[in-house]
Amino acid sequence: MEMELEELLQQLDDIAPPKNRDGSKKIILAIDDEPTNLTRINDILKEYFDVRVCATGKQALFMLTQFTPDLILLDIEMPGMTGFDFMEAFHTRFPDRNIPVVFVTSHRTPDAVALASKAGAVDYIGKPFVPNTLISKVCATLRR
Repeated sequence: MEMELEELLQQLDDIAPPKNRDGSKKIILAIDDEPTNLTRINDILKEYFDVRVCATGKQALFMLTQFTPDLILLDIEMPGMTGFDFMEAFHTRFPDRNIPVVFVTSHRTPDAVALASKAGAVDYIGKPFVPNTLISKVCATLRR
C-alpha cells in the first residue's frame, strides 16, 4: 500500500495537479464521520491540495461561511445530517456557489448513485477507495 501511494504521488508530480491561477493549492473540503477516512483522504491529497476536514455536515456548513473550497468530498451516511441532507442545506444556504461535490461512500447501489446525482453530486467514489481512484477523480473534477 505504501509503495503504491509513493508511485502514485510520483505519477501525480509528472502530470501536475490543478492549481489556482495564483499558483496556490486548490482547497478540498472532506466531510466524513469516520476519522480514519478523513486521515486517509488527507494523507493521500495533502501534498498537492489544501485539504480541510470535518466530521459533520453541520460543521461543514459553518466552515463554508469561512472559506470556499474548490471541491467537496462528502460521505452519505453520517449521524445527525446525512450527505443528502447536507446537499439540500448547502444548496439552500449557498445558492450562488458552484462547488463540485463528489460522494465518497460505501453505498454502491444503482439507486444510491442515482440519488447522489439527483442531489447534485458530479461524481461518486465507492469505499473502500483506492488512492489512484481518489486522486484521478479529484484531479478530473477540478479540471472541468
